[in-house]
Amino acid sequence: EVRDWARAGIARLLAAGGGDCVGELANRIPVKVMARLIGLPVGDVEQLLGWAFSGGDILAGTTTPQQMIELGASTGAMRAYLQEQFVQVQAGASHDPPRHVMDELAAGVREGAISEQEAVAIMIVLVGAAGESTSSLVGSAIRILAEDKRLQQRLRQHPDTLESFVEEVVRTEAPFKGHYRAVLQETQLGGVTIPPDARVFLLWAAANRDPAVFERPDAFDPERADIGEHLGFGHGIHFCIGARLARMEARVILEELLCRTSDIGLDATAPVRHVPSIFVRRLDQLHLTLSAA
Repeated sequence: EVRDWARAGIARLLAAGGGDCVGELANRIPVKVMARLIGLPVGDVEQLLGWAFSGGDILAGTTTPQQMIELGASTGAMRAYLQEQFVQVQAGASHDPPRHVMDELAAGVREGAISEQEAVAIMIVLVGAAGESTSSLVGSAIRILAEDKRLQQRLRQHPDTLESFVEEVVRTEAPFKGHYRAVLQETQLGGVTIPPDARVFLLWAAANRDPAVFERPDAFDPERADIGEHLGFGHGIHFCIGARLARMEARVILEELLCRTSDIGLDATAPVRHVPSIFVRRLDQLHLTLSAA
């Protein structure tokens, strides 16, 4: 399905001679994948697109009070929608084995492991996490390709190196720049005393360019020996549960884009634009010029 969705989006871009790949590929496909896995109607993608990035907007650090009010209302509407979808699943026949995440959550509620409120809260997190991070990864990967013609050709000739390319994109363009954490007890970090109840922001983007870990940390090098040492998907118990899914989506979309084009370029009339955020590294728009293979 991911490959089919990618082919359809690329076909529309090629028919138009180019366009905004964020709308066609980077945003839409991850949201469809998220819907399919959770058990939401894929046909609701337009509605889900409006909600998938609201969590990142709330944590962006650049949102005005009025925008926060609007985002709160939007999140409330999403919660009501997910609640309704979950109630329908609970009322239907149980599936063994479960077909999607909502089946698993419904089973958890029946068994008393979680409450219905907790089940809906988990779905809210997944709607945002599954769309935001993969959208960021795909958009950044396509931008890097569009800026480097030789890299495009090398990947077309050696598609087996796409996995390493994706890892280097995650390292240099971490989809989440960092995450907020609460300090539970006095902690020493790098010679600094952090008091209990302090709030910290763990900068994955900075860690991924640590010269003590990475040789030439600011250079984009898919062939580097330490390709998998980044923290772009987090670490330990907070490691991203969707990491393999995000890698697969990015690889498949890039495979289709490269094999169906002979050239990918940036549209000089439409500047590359990121969303204003200290939290995510996501493109707001990325207009391409494309030549069919």
